[in-house]
Amino acid sequence: MRQTWYDPRLKFREYYDKRNLTLNGDIMQQIWIPDTYVNNEKSSFAPKTEFLLKVSPDGKIDYSQR
Repeated sequence: MRQTWYDPRLKFREYYDKRNLTLNGDIMQQIWIPDTYVNNEKSSFAPKTEFLLKVSPDGKIDYSQR
């Protein structure tokens, strides 16, 4: 599953000069993640440890979960 959203609290353009931050580990408990609902899902099991979180300088979040 892939999701994209903007969180203005995570903007870092004026503080850090890299293009993107790629994060993993315990960061998921420290930032807001939307609660996604899927109609007619067959299983609700999804491992919380297999994900990729990329933050852009403008606060855009790209989240990918296996």
